[in-house]
Amino acid sequence: MDELIRRSHSFLEEDDEIYYLGEYTTGAGHAHSQTNQLILNYKKPIDRKGLPDWDYKKGAILKAAQWFYFAISHTAYLANRARDATFIPIPPSAAKNSPQYDDRNHQLLQMILPQGDVRELILQRETREPLHTAKNAPRKPSDLLKNYFLNDRLLSPKPKELWLFDDLLTKGTHYRAAHNLLKATFPDVPVVGFFIARAMTTSPLLTRTSDHKLLP
Repeated sequence: MDELIRRSHSFLEEDDEIYYLGEYTTGAGHAHSQTNQLILNYKKPIDRKGLPDWDYKKGAILKAAQWFYFAISHTAYLANRARDATFIPIPPSAAKNSPQYDDRNHQLLQMILPQGDVRELILQRETREPLHTAKNAPRKPSDLLKNYFLNDRLLSPKPKELWLFDDLLTKGTHYRAAHNLLKATFPDVPVVGFFIARAMTTSPLLTRTSDHKLLP
């Protein structure tokens, strides 16, 4: 992600290393783009489980995993680093003990790296309302950080790189909170963010999501 694009995501900082696969147009539907369709299916809520459209969610998780695997394995400097990286899902809005808990990001990483170092290192104390739907949801990384904690059982061995994965980058609230939490424990370990898409309000003149390339 270059400096020009970074400015659109207010909680990102100059030295953040961020990658994304495509661009999601907010307010548009499934038919707007391949990326919009993927994100909307990926984020289907747990209460759709068992209904006919649930297969679209499972398909979206698999497709996102395939895109990430292809992109990382075909980007030489990331493929080399991936061997030593710890893959961490950014947690959803529901805490792990909630019936609404959605482990889509964890499933994604297990598909990308079935034999690799995948750790649910970041957990939440309480369920919160999603940022995109709740009027009173936390709006700053510091608000989310109060609800995050590290899973002590998974701190060892010490990671060499910490790769955070999430579906959609908007302001960067979740990424910043997760980044700051990890840095407090591992100040000398690089933290990298990976997203299926970044959110934007207008469609780009040219979209290359079909190439499955990671865009820095």
